[in-house]
Amino acid sequence: MKTLLNEYLAKHYPAKILFDKLQQLGNTYLIGGVLREIKDNGAIRYLRDIDIVLDTENMDAYNRFINEYHPEINRFGGYKVQCEELIVDMWLLQQTWAYSARVINCRPEEYLIRLPETVFLNMDAIVYDIKNDKWYDDRYREAMNTRILDVVLEQNPFLELNIVRSFVIRKKYAMCLSEKLKQIIIQYVNSLEGKEKQANERLYNVQMMRYKKEILSYNDLSDEITGLL
Repeated sequence: MKTLLNEYLAKHYPAKILFDKLQQLGNTYLIGGVLREIKDNGAIRYLRDIDIVLDTENMDAYNRFINEYHPEINRFGGYKVQCEELIVDMWLLQQTWAYSARVINCRPEEYLIRLPETVFLNMDAIVYDIKNDKWYDDRYREAMNTRILDVVLEQNPFLELNIVRSFVIRKKYAMCLSEKLKQIIIQYVNSLEGKEKQANERLYNVQMMRYKKEILSYNDLSDEITGLL
């Protein structure tokens, strides 16, 4: 795992330098898409972005590091650094949105083990502890075994993006949506004045803003929504 990661980052050398500096600051954890890529292919073929969580007590050094890179603020209050064509999103463990917003209340020593509980979808509930070479992926493995895409943490400030991601992941992995996830999407559609048409337009625009390209066509999204109603 570490070899795969280092080899890929070496192809995006600014990201490798950033990653090495982060590891010097404390324990680092990977979460989400990069880990699915490795599980799917046994390799890292292409990543648009990589998510890194840092656990450090040396806040002075961390602040100096941030000042050195002048990063953008990302959507969850962490930082985003463009390393050539690879985007690195990073945030402090204790500032993970579900903890800082007190959606999940737990002791600091539980932050790591409960990190998989902070995501919207079970397919995102996958964490890798780089230093200790340890996976936290029970929910992810269950999702792959059952082929049911389900909700882990419903409270999330980016519902529309997560609905789009639900459709993208469902199609990619040939999964079924859980009844809970279906109901969340149906409630979202019914909350809009324009119902299906407005939902389709909004979700398509969210997709284009997030991915910068069409992964699901307008008609694909329409079929996904209509199939639930």
